[in-house]
Amino acid sequence: MFTKLKIFLPGENTRLIITAACIGLMAGLAIIVFRSAVDLVHELIFVQGYELLRIGEGGWRRYLLPLLPVTGAVLLIPLSLLFPGEVNGYSFTNFLRRVNLENGVIKARTIFIKIVSTALTIGTGNSAGVEGPIATIGGALGSQIGQQTRVSGSRMKVYIAAGCAGGSPVSSTPP
Repeated sequence: MFTKLKIFLPGENTRLIITAACIGLMAGLAIIVFRSAVDLVHELIFVQGYELLRIGEGGWRRYLLPLLPVTGAVLLIPLSLLFPGEVNGYSFTNFLRRVNLENGVIKARTIFIKIVSTALTIGTGNSAGVEGPIATIGGALGSQIGQQTRVSGSRMKVYIAAGCAGGSPVSSTPP
């Protein structure tokens, strides 16, 4: 009886495609949270700080403008102390090392750390890009799904790639 029902179950490749699509969708939602966090930090620290310090009035107050990015840098210090090596520097190279040399095992806290640290950095006017953190957040999400379902190393890389692709921005403007 079960053999007759087996023809209705999706095959291994179909399950992989469905799982990868779900990971991509979850990564896209995580990136919406990430971008919202960047906007929130920008509004709370940069915009409100600009108004609070009345920098727009000019004169000597314009010299207070560097305090806003410095505030973001100071807020990163506790994260840097709690998670050494995961906040500062070029963490995307560490991400690639984990994917290629450590079978794609990425800690769940990487998602939280990348969202918070990058939101603090970019939202306060400091210099950073979003592509690396987006790939790291999506890839870490794919890695978590792979770890929970205990897949092989090669399947884990597919899940991580699905997470990276799901988080990647799509340009809405023509080239």
